[in-house]
Amino acid sequence: MSNEHWESEMSRGLDERARGLDDTPFSLDRVKGRARRIRRTRRLATAGAVLAVAAVLVPVGLLAGQGLGSGDGEVPPASRSSEPTVVPTRGADAGDEGLGGDYVEGRTWVRADGTKVRLPAAYDAGLRLEDLLVGVRNDDDTGIDTLDLVDADGTVTTTLRGVVAGPVVNDEHTAIAYVTTAGEVVVHTADRGRTVARELGPNLLPSALVGACDEDDAGCRVYLSHGDGAAPPQVVGADGSVRDVVEGGSAPLGLRDANADTIAGLASSEGGTGCFALYDAGSGTTTYETCTYDLLDLAPSGEQVAVTHADGDGDGHGWVAILDEDQQEVARLEPEDGVVRDQVWAGDGALLVTAYERDLRAWGIWRLTPGAEPERVVGGAAGVEDAPAYLLVR
Repeated sequence: MSNEHWESEMSRGLDERARGLDDTPFSLDRVKGRARRIRRTRRLATAGAVLAVAAVLVPVGLLAGQGLGSGDGEVPPASRSSEPTVVPTRGADAGDEGLGGDYVEGRTWVRADGTKVRLPAAYDAGLRLEDLLVGVRNDDDTGIDTLDLVDADGTVTTTLRGVVAGPVVNDEHTAIAYVTTAGEVVVHTADRGRTVARELGPNLLPSALVGACDEDDAGCRVYLSHGDGAAPPQVVGADGSVRDVVEGGSAPLGLRDANADTIAGLASSEGGTGCFALYDAGSGTTTYETCTYDLLDLAPSGEQVAVTHADGDGDGHGWVAILDEDQQEVARLEPEDGVVRDQVWAGDGALLVTAYERDLRAWGIWRLTPGAEPERVVGGAAGVEDAPAYLLVR
């Protein structure tokens, strides 16, 4: 399949599930999981939705000493950094030195250290599970996914069938989570899977997996959004406990991402305007709310977040930026004539971004580092705008 872009495949069914939700500014597949993130599922399609954007709201109830928060006092509206970055027309190709993150080009898996693995099939998405690639392939007729666990020799070690939502991967890359055709929420390590919840309702979308999630990890938890647009997001513990992510009227409409300290989600939607928020993972209180930025991905460190414009304008975005712990832009990639499609945090804390440059008619992978200009580290693959040549591995 694969003229459809990476993010859309990760959450391909959400537009159907969100049909009729006229008050929701984004199709709910954008409320992460890519599944978004892979994101997810992440990382997710805008489906042509357009918002009337409101002003940034200052953070409230800020986190104390960890995660995304800025201490006491007001924070200026986050916008461009004081010295906006300039997109160079050319960058340095990383060659075989590695990017600090994995990606797929065609049927070649380029690992973080630069080694290349020939894949047994063309995949629509991928995640890294320990030393394995979780390749996602979709059945066009049924819309159901199959997951192949591929080792460094290109051999499929395990095949998981009947996946209807997800997968998402934890920051440690030791486990994935997904939803089956039977409505089971499954957490799967490289060796085994276990069902952590059943019968939570139709149209579940795993938005994030937090914790090491090995057999002894009591803190493992799966964050879930509901595709009906009505039920509040929930979190499932390793013991099977289920609770709302945020109690009361301030609950988000859907989730984008989560880490150990912070949760990102769509906070509100009214009259064609949507706002996003960060929540404390422990208390559920709002720590930051914005109607200017779409919160894409939380850094594993908890100190930064990848963002873009809050109005959806089709496949991809006009730019992507990094906000620091004070919600100020510290890096931005904004192609003069192009579009950015996906992003993932590298092991060294940089943000890797896929972008299409229309004047070159080529795709590239860019590195965004706080305080530095964006650098194209892989590029030159000719292609068309609606078929990314490079697919980032979560």
